Amino acid sequence: MKEDSGNNYGALYNPNRFNALDSALAYIIVLVAFYVVPIMVSSFFKSFFKWLYDYDYYVYMIVSVLISQAIIFIVALVFSVIRRVDPFNGGGYKAKFDGVQMLFGMVLIAGIMMTFYYDHMQFASDAESMLGSYFPSDIDADKLNPLFALLYLILVSFLPAMIEEMMFRGIIMRGLEQFGAIAAVIVSSLAFSLMHGNFSQMILQFLGGVAIASTVILTKNWLLGSVMHFFNNLFSTVFAIIISDALVESVPEVKYVPYVADAACIVIGLTCLIVGVLYFAKMAYKKKTDELLGKKPEAKYFGKRAEYAVQVGETVSVVPYFVQAATFRRKSEDERSFFINGKFRKLNSSSNPAVAKVLLSIGLFLAIVSLFL
Repeated sequence: MKEDSGNNYGALYNPNRFNALDSALAYIIVLVAFYVVPIMVSSFFKSFFKWLYDYDYYVYMIVSVLISQAIIFIVALVFSVIRRVDPFNGGGYKAKFDGVQMLFGMVLIAGIMMTFYYDHMQFASDAESMLGSYFPSDIDADKLNPLFALLYLILVSFLPAMIEEMMFRGIIMRGLEQFGAIAAVIVSSLAFSLMHGNFSQMILQFLGGVAIASTVILTKNWLLGSVMHFFNNLFSTVFAIIISDALVESVPEVKYVPYVADAACIVIGLTCLIVGVLYFAKMAYKKKTDELLGKKPEAKYFGKRAEYAVQVGETVSVVPYFVQAATFRRKSEDERSFFINGKFRKLNSSSNPAVAKVLLSIGLFLAIVSLFL
């Protein structure tokens, strides 16, 4: 049995991680909170929110964004404390600023947006025709304060890029890796898309979720996912404004200009999409080839953490960015305890797959039902 090598050891690396049951429970709690909290708010603060809505729609939306993101943050924080896992890294992801990866990640997001924007709009239009308009029709756009609009744009771009990534990549996708990488990417992206609760965001949110989830699970870099999420929210809002207002209204008398512009956007989008996919596909191919050849990954992202790990007797895993803590106590071959946050603790185990699948199905069903409420 190894002895504790210092109080700072627990901060070096926490080997715990989320499992599929954590993913399912966290998603259900967020969905229920998204339904219950608005009812409570409308009951106790109805007049206040009515005043906000009448004062300026963007002020109303700013408060709504703050409330929704606070719900997700609190749920993620509670799960991280209970399971002793950092919700950003999910027990294995790292934060690495890689300019090249981030550039191609943004190119990939832009490609998805420009290529599928019109399919997305048509789908939203058809859904609104059947279910009613999602965007309020009694808003006078001329009375809206542009400063509030700018603040809303900043918040809706930045906050979800951090907080929603904690939930959907750090907890939900990381936990669903228990069922394999592909299942984790697809199911977490579907959950991410449905969580928004309306048809007008479904297609692009799902495709964007697949892109972000795939790159994060490939690079093990959660910061890359946050940057892509930020760019997705910012670019989608600006792109929608340019397409819907500036282009059409500036040249309404020219009949074919909008069609030419649409075609140009799709061509540019396809180019960006192909470039982004090829970049990350090449990275995935190299990673898989190295694994088959038994080649260890480059240690450039380990840095001082890996050097310190070697010095104190830890082992560095063959998985990129992952430092495995040393076993301090072993009561039996199947029961190991690790020094985490000042105490010896057992690692979180994998969940019962059947129970996790049932709860996850319930969560997705509730999310689909919420689309019609």
